[in-house]
Amino acid sequence: MSSHLNPVLDLRPLLHLSLSLYPLRYDDLYDPKHDLDIKEVLEGLPREVVDAQHQRLKRATDLSMKCQYLSDFQVVFLRALATKM
Repeated sequence: MSSHLNPVLDLRPLLHLSLSLYPLRYDDLYDPKHDLDIKEVLEGLPREVVDAQHQRLKRATDLSMKCQYLSDFQVVFLRALATKM
């Protein structure tokens, strides 16, 4: 079926834009308290990966409370850094 006949709202670009305002990744949105599978996976990850996730979540919370966002330069820099990892 043609996409113009059956339009589906794709929220991925909007989600990507929202995440880029904060230093978050999509996988940071998973909550281990509500999903036991996520909790189990996080327990199997190296400690530095879990610590980095916690640091990103704390930074995003701090920026949100201050109503501050990353500048365009910071967003581009973090994207470039993430692609190198």
